[in-house]
This record gives sequence, structure tokens and C-alpha cells, in this order.
Amino acid sequence: MSRRRIGLLINQAVSDYTGELCRGASEAAKENNADLYLFSGSLLDPAIRVAENLTLFQHNVIYEYSLLLDLDAIIFAHDGVKQSSSVEDFDRLWKKVVSLRKPCVLMETNISGFRCIRSDQEETLRGMVDFLVEKQRFTKFGLITGPAESPDSNLRVNCIRERLTEKGLPVPADAIEQGSFMEEAGRLIGPLLTRHPETECVFCPNDQAAIIAIDTARAMGRMPGEDIAIVGFDNVERARQCNPPLTTVGQDVYSVGFESMMEALRELDGKPQETESIPCKKVIRASTGDAGDESEAGTLFGALLPFTRDKTGAAAEVVARFAHGW
Repeated sequence: MSRRRIGLLINQAVSDYTGELCRGASEAAKENNADLYLFSGSLLDPAIRVAENLTLFQHNVIYEYSLLLDLDAIIFAHDGVKQSSSVEDFDRLWKKVVSLRKPCVLMETNISGFRCIRSDQEETLRGMVDFLVEKQRFTKFGLITGPAESPDSNLRVNCIRERLTEKGLPVPADAIEQGSFMEEAGRLIGPLLTRHPETECVFCPNDQAAIIAIDTARAMGRMPGEDIAIVGFDNVERARQCNPPLTTVGQDVYSVGFESMMEALRELDGKPQETESIPCKKVIRASTGDAGDESEAGTLFGALLPFTRDKTGAAAEVVARFAHGW
């Protein structure tokens, strides 16, 4: 059997999130003797000419080029590509993808007629709200959202707002900043805190934005983890390394990429879909204050105590994980 050629269309290859997606898809391709073709661009104004801006022109045509190749299947980072495009440009590309009539797996969305892989976020988001309200005793919340057209962002915002309302803590409309999945969205914590200085906790659209929000809040004289709590989403590596370490909802982004590749190969083999969602987890760190046993460190070490002979190996593993940043 000849090696199958799978194209992966993403909006940028420089973020922690897309890096993990690509790593997962690449590993699945390697294990199954398939070839992965990566196309990273952004849909821009089709009128841009080479002479005006070579870089923008190259971004403008990369997706178009991917659809001309003899690929066996396509994996499409639907929301990521959509957020970096105008409505007209995205619709133009989407119609071309559909017209190919090739196996197409969509990541982080849910569209009838396609194999879709997404993170199972709702239960973990509700658990995060419960922790912040019941354990940390926060009562004043703000939100920085992702793009308005993103189903994933809307799901997260609605889930958080609904859970807070159930707790008797509705979020005022002017305590919600419309942002994006780009790191610059974190700077929107500035106007939010200016309007609502009483805010105790802010949800950000992802970890990239949350890390910028931490720096922005600190520059305003607020101390993240002490008098303002900040929550991210994704659990990228930098979330553990920032100061203070970031509380976040952990997506298994690697598995989203891996399973998307596996579903593309299954569809080519005529097999039914096996994976539709990937579980998330609540990751508690210092950006939301001292959480004791519920923190990442507390959870790991709590599982080892009281110390017994059969737990010494596990203890060594925990120490190694912290020492090497695993």
C-alpha cells in the first residue's frame, strides 16, 4: 500500500497550541506510515500583490495551494483558520474544501456530516467555577472572550456565565470584554479592571492571553494570585513557567491532533469514527491564590502521603517531574 498523504490546515505554526496539535498529528502519521503535509497561512485580502508584500501574499495563497495537491484527506483546524479570516474569505475556502469531496476531519468544532474532534470542556469549566466560588470564595468575576464567531469561545463563555448565575453571581455585561485567541487579548484586562476595580477573578480565552493579562494587571498595580485571580485555557507549557504559574483548564491538545489524524486514516479505511471528544482537566496553580491540596503540587504530593515503601518509586517520579519541568 502506498503511503497516504494527509494535509493539515492551521492558521499559524508559532503558537504553543498549534505546536501541540502538529506534534500529535505528526506522531500518529509516523506510527501509521502516512505522510503529513502542514499548511500554515492566513486568509487575507486576495487583491494583495507580490510586489506590495511578499509575506502577506504567501499567506494568502498557501491554503489555495494545499487544495491543488493530490492529498488523500484533510484535517482542518476550523475555528483557528476562521478566526484569522474575513467571513467572505473563509466561506470561499470552506466551499472549496467541501467541493473536493475528500475525507475531511474538523478540529474544535461540530458540523453535521463531518468527523469532528473537540475537547470535552463543559464539565471541567463548571468544576473550575465551583472551585473558584466555593474554595477560593470569589464573588466578582470578569471575562475576556475569544472571537464572537468561534463556537468554542461561545461555549466556554456561556458555560461559565450559566454556572456563575446558578451560584447567584451573574457577570455584568460590561464586565465582559470581546477579545480573540491571540495573546494581545490579555491586554483587555486593563479596561475591564478600570471599569470594575472590584473584580476578583478574570477568565481569559486561552493561556497565551492569560499570561499577557498577568503582566498587564501587574503593571496596573494589581498582584496576580493575591488581589486578582487569572484563569487561562489550554495548559500549554508556558502556563506552568509564568509568574505566578497559571491556573487553567487543561486541554490534551496533543491528543486532539493525534486522534484527528487517526480519524482521517480510519475514514480512508472505511472504518467508523471512534473518537469524538477528548477529556479536559482542572489545573490549579498560584494565579488564583493558595489552593492547598487542590493545587497541582498538592494533588501530586497528597497522593504519596503517608509515605510507604510502595510509594517511594512514585515519589521519585514526582520529584523528577518538578525538577525537569515535565
